[in-house]
Amino acid sequence: MFFSQNVRYLLTKKRWKAIDLSRETKISQPSIFRYLSGERQPKIEQVIEISRALDINIDDLLLKDLTKESGRPFGAEGEDSATTDETLTRMNELLEQRLRIVEQALLKSDPELAASLGITE
Repeated sequence: MFFSQNVRYLLTKKRWKAIDLSRETKISQPSIFRYLSGERQPKIEQVIEISRALDINIDDLLLKDLTKESGRPFGAEGEDSATTDETLTRMNELLEQRLRIVEQALLKSDPELAASLGITE
């Protein structure tokens, strides 16, 4: 994945600093620095916010080396609908996976609360 490299490249291209991206996305500046250094990977929600702020397609932000080719703007006309559908499907899969992890943790830590929310094993 090219996420960190591409975000750094796009910040330079827009003449932004990490603080500008932080303000635009409402993501803390320390988190932005961790993403830029590759120390941490952002959650899908943060990837979406960053792609919107940088006006870039999520697939391009994650999967293309933008230093060698230009990406499509977020939601660009002519975007391959199959690619968009695949991206949305993958994002839903990741969100469902994350939800299962949260539900399992809640079942272990507070079974009564989990039961009251309709979460069962």
